[in-house]
Amino acid sequence: MAHNKLTNISYFCKRLRDNGYNVIKIYDEYNEADPRCWTVVIEPRAASVFCTLYKNASIDNLKESEIGHYFFEFYDGGQFLPNMKYKTLSMEVIIEHLIKHGINPSYTYKKPEFDK
Repeated sequence: MAHNKLTNISYFCKRLRDNGYNVIKIYDEYNEADPRCWTVVIEPRAASVFCTLYKNASIDNLKESEIGHYFFEFYDGGQFLPNMKYKTLSMEVIIEHLIKHGINPSYTYKKPEFDK
């Protein structure tokens, strides 16, 4: 996967952090036959929304293939969000979705500072 696309876990996390969200990488070593690419948790100390990227799977039926297609699934156990799936490669669409459902940035993420 390209390094500057939302399908890349590091780039996805960076873009969310740049917008004030806390993000933790959960898992990115799914089996090759599994349509899931990676999973992160957004705002782990507040809303705890899990976001999973799917590749080559139909948004309506995971057992059907749609080669070259990606979609994001957001799940928080029904606390703030309905189980939602978005077929987008736009971070703006993802952030609008989060804010619409009350998942606001915490602005508390800070890169570690090292003693000089």
